[in-house]
Amino acid sequence: MTSIYKTAYPYYNESNKKKILGAILAAEYRLTRAELSAIKKRIQDTNSQLSYAVLLVVFKNFNYFPELNSIPAEIINYVREQLQIPSSKFDINNSSMVSRHRHHIYEYLNIISWKQTRKETKKGNTSQTIYLAKDFAMKIALETSKTHNYPADIINIVIEQLKNNNFELPIF
Repeated sequence: MTSIYKTAYPYYNESNKKKILGAILAAEYRLTRAELSAIKKRIQDTNSQLSYAVLLVVFKNFNYFPELNSIPAEIINYVREQLQIPSSKFDINNSSMVSRHRHHIYEYLNIISWKQTRKETKKGNTSQTIYLAKDFAMKIALETSKTHNYPADIINIVIEQLKNNNFELPIF
């Protein structure tokens, strides 16, 4: 199996605790004016505003939600500065709030969750559950394997196609 470190799969490097440069933060984690306004209007609690905004910018950058405790403090602080709520806390312990935020982000970005399914009835009246993103990824991988034989190349093409077609990436 190819390591994710040899592919284009985005992740925070836990073993390399280098600070994220300000230019990277500004380029990859900046909220738009419309997003800032919508967050302030839709969410009253400042801790919840911060949590939602961090999840949003991280998802826009990675196309999946990483483990919440792996998100670097520089990103949280940068988002906190943008929202102008210096005393707010990034709340990762309220699972129902995090779940609501994730659902809203899927809707806002028009993303198909990795876990989203549909039921399909086959001949003989048997029902089968289809995982939309996984099924799409498998089709792309099979098609790509006809012209590429290096696993990292196949994975990179699948990642690109998942992103281009508004699918969430799987979590590793």
